[in-house]
Amino acid sequence: MAQRDYLMQQLEEMGYFLSGLLRRFLKLKEENREEEITSVLRDSLQEKLSFSIDEAIVLKDDDFLKLIKEQVKTENHLETMAELLLVTGKSIHSFVSPVRLSYLQKSLLLYTHLQETSTSFSFERKDKILEIQQILRS
Repeated sequence: MAQRDYLMQQLEEMGYFLSGLLRRFLKLKEENREEEITSVLRDSLQEKLSFSIDEAIVLKDDDFLKLIKEQVKTENHLETMAELLLVTGKSIHSFVSPVRLSYLQKSLLLYTHLQETSTSFSFERKDKILEIQQILRS
C-alpha cells in the first residue's frame, strides 16, 4: 500500500512539474521572451529528470522514446512533454536550425507514438501532428 501511495505521489509530482513548466513557457511566449524557452527547458529537465535535452533530441527515435518513457510514465505526461518540445521548437526563430528541427521532430515522434498507442483518439493530438508536419515541410 505504501509503495502504491509513493508511486501515485511521484506521478502527481511529475504532472505538476510538467504542467508548471508548460505554463511558464506560455507566459514567456506571451511576454515575447521566447529566446529564454530553450534554456528554461534545458535547465528544468536537467534538474528534475537528470538528463540533457540537448543530448536527448539527437538520439535515434527508439532511444529517445525509451529515455522519455523511463522518466515520464503516463500518456498525459508524454503529451505535455510533446507540447513542451513543440513550443520550444516553434520559439527558435531560425527556420533551418538543426536544433529547431530536432525539437519539432521529437515532438512529432511523441504525438505520433501517442496517437498509435493510446486507447482513445484525440482530434487535438491529430491537429498537432498535422501542424508539426506542415512546419517541417516548409
